[in-house]
Amino acid sequence: MAPPLPHDSLLRVRDITRDPKTGTPGLLGISRSTFLQGVKDGRYPRPLKLGGSTCWRASDIQRLIAGNDGSATAAGGAR
Repeated sequence: MAPPLPHDSLLRVRDITRDPKTGTPGLLGISRSTFLQGVKDGRYPRPLKLGGSTCWRASDIQRLIAGNDGSATAAGGAR
C-alpha cells in the first residue's frame, strides 16, 4: 500500500494510473485510458486545470480509494 499523501497535494495522471512500461502500479492500478474514460463518465473525480497541466487533488483520490466518494460530486466532481 502506498504511503499516505499530504491532504492538499496535487497528483498527475501518471501518479494515479499504472504504467506498463515501467511496471509502476499507480494508486488505482488501472490504465490511463480507463481512468480518463471514468473521469469523462463521472465515475472518477474531475481534474483541476492549472495552465497547461491537468491534476487531481490527493484528497479526492484518497476518498475514491477508500470508497467514500458516493458520487463524482462528493469526490470533487463539481465545484
